[in-house]
Amino acid sequence: KIHLGSDGKLYNSIGDDGDTPANSQNVTVKNGKMHRINPDGSIPSDNPVFTQTGAIGGLFAMGLRNSWDFTFDPTQAANPYPHIFASENGPNCDDEMNRIVATYNYGWRPSYPCDDEAAGGPSPVYKPIAPPGYVQNGPGGEPPKHPTLSNANHERPRQQSPRRAGV
Repeated sequence: KIHLGSDGKLYNSIGDDGDTPANSQNVTVKNGKMHRINPDGSIPSDNPVFTQTGAIGGLFAMGLRNSWDFTFDPTQAANPYPHIFASENGPNCDDEMNRIVATYNYGWRPSYPCDDEAAGGPSPVYKPIAPPGYVQNGPGGEPPKHPTLSNANHERPRQQSPRRAGV
């Protein structure tokens, strides 16, 4: 997908290339990333900087699986970048909604476990953060029989928490 941001830049999300998660962590390939470019195709001088050797120009965020689509928050001014929200879907699990932040790594990689709570699963920096009012688990950790909206008792909500990438 490609969209024009409120800052006049083009934002483009590119999937990992057919379930090839290593692409998402490799800054020398375009797949598994969100990119930011000028409408004429050049790289904006105020783009975020990725310090890894060989990082391609235009990178905005990395570690993405397959951003199905994304949108900009119309209530927030670009400062310096617009607020971006992207839906992610994967092969079997952990579909998510992410707030895309410049230079962040969203964690898609080889051997990514479907259950974030699994032994040997991802680092806690990948643990989702709670959307306001969402309850994932009941008081004993079991899913509630009837989903409710509350700010209490949430243990594992569904919005991805990003990690800074090489800055």
